[in-house]
Amino acid sequence: MTVDTRYQPRIDLDIEVEIIYRKRCIQTRSRNVSSGGMFLATAGMTIPPGTFIGMEFTIGEKPWQIDGLVIRQNEIGIVCLFRMPQPELHKSAGNYRKSLENKAPARLKRPNPTQPNAHLARSTAES
Repeated sequence: MTVDTRYQPRIDLDIEVEIIYRKRCIQTRSRNVSSGGMFLATAGMTIPPGTFIGMEFTIGEKPWQIDGLVIRQNEIGIVCLFRMPQPELHKSAGNYRKSLENKAPARLKRPNPTQPNAHLARSTAES
């Protein structure tokens, strides 16, 4: 069993994030975010710990540009510590996540069981 040593609560959040690293823009996706950092999926790419990167992304309607420090990398991605804490980002991420959960999925229109193949009768009548 491992002990979770993170000090800040994480919000699972899958959004597109653009990493600015060595004057290149790299498209990736976030896995989670806290007020102090973010986990980014960067499989197959190496950004060594101790490297400063820029991150650009949008949550809801609000764009964010944040600098951070890569503190750990594994085969899935990197952990980036924000240069400055971002409590407003954490709050925005939580609100955005809740808004996604509250959206009701679109309901499919079901055919009337008392009229089998009613949809077929309409299409042949229109022909």
